Order: sequence, then structure tokens, then C-alpha cells
Amino acid sequence: MKCILNSVLIAVALNLVLPQVVAYLPIDKSNEYIQMLDHHKMTPVSSSIIVALITSLAVYLGYLLKPVERLQKLV
Repeated sequence: MKCILNSVLIAVALNLVLPQVVAYLPIDKSNEYIQMLDHHKMTPVSSSIIVALITSLAVYLGYLLKPVERLQKLV
């Protein structure tokens, strides 16, 4: 459970900080990824909720399904 919470906290922090940092970089703003980060900057709460949900599900399902161990058994 701690691993899920740690992952969610880091993911949400990155979701809030990265758009702020990228806004100050002298880069082409027409890039699709930059536009996505700009959108995240305008909707911090809803994008953070989505990021937290995806991150927590990914970590939980990773522990539950253990995909790396299953792939290693195939090789």
C-alpha cells in the first residue's frame, strides 16, 4: 500500500510541476506533448486525479498480476 501511495504522490507532483517548468523553456510550443502539458497546467485538479488513478491502478495491477515474472517464465 505504501508503494502505491508513494507512486501516486510522485506522479501528482510531477503532473503539477512539469507543466510549470516546460512553460518557461524556450521550445517549440506546437509539439503535441508540450500542448498536452499546457492543458495539464490549465486543469491541475482533474488531470491530477486522472494521473493518480492511472498510477495507482498500474502499481496495484503490477503487484497483482506480476507481468515481468510471467514473461520471464516464457523465455
